[in-house]
Amino acid sequence: MATCCELCTHSNIQPCSNYILCRTTGPVCHTQKECNLARQDAVSWNLFGETGLRITVGMSTCGLAAGGQQVYVAFETELKKLELPAKLVRVGCMGACYAEVLVEFAKPGHAPVVYSHVTPERVPALLQSYLEEDYSGAFALRTPTVSEKREPDILLLDEIDFFQHQVRNVIQHCGLLDPESITEYIIHGGYCALTHVLQKMTPDNVIQTVTASGLRGRGGAGFPTGLKWHRCRQVESDIKYLICNGDEGDPAPFSR
Repeated sequence: MATCCELCTHSNIQPCSNYILCRTTGPVCHTQKECNLARQDAVSWNLFGETGLRITVGMSTCGLAAGGQQVYVAFETELKKLELPAKLVRVGCMGACYAEVLVEFAKPGHAPVVYSHVTPERVPALLQSYLEEDYSGAFALRTPTVSEKREPDILLLDEIDFFQHQVRNVIQHCGLLDPESITEYIIHGGYCALTHVLQKMTPDNVIQTVTASGLRGRGGAGFPTGLKWHRCRQVESDIKYLICNGDEGDPAPFSR
């Protein structure tokens, strides 16, 4: 990961403990406004590219099955034809598999617009309509903006039947950020919880917090995570082993 400014001492050999906070909220070790402005510019460039236009294509399993790869290639072709170097990003599934292929257009200061059931043939017209700020036929707006006039027939994403009763904590960024970009993960708050744990909590505090949360395993037993960690911590031994279950064979658990 790159340093945040010329004053930053962060490196792979000597990582700065405040690095994540600096990249997400601004400099911690100094108060230079120029650095904070540079950070904001870097965030904008990473998310929207040099033209300020971000296009995401749903390319999880469901998206690919619906033709996501072909839609992605169609956008590559059309953007090249228009000589428009937009930020074209492969993203995962936001959950509405029935609506794939889902494509989202976003610009700074504008409401991100989501289109559903996109096919390669629709790509040129969709792109042209969006550039002309014509959002008719959109599936939804991700979030509203104060300055923009909202089309009355276009719902917000959380007003759609599928989403309106959901409270998304862990998966709130699914289908939004590039799953292969650690920079985008950090921009959206990645590792902030880990930073807080390492800087301000003891192991016992962590276990108490996890226990109080009621978090359980996704397997059939649904074993309380806090209790599991508590029992492991009680074992007196010079050597302890961490076993990570990375199997995806069970239906629905999505173990990591």
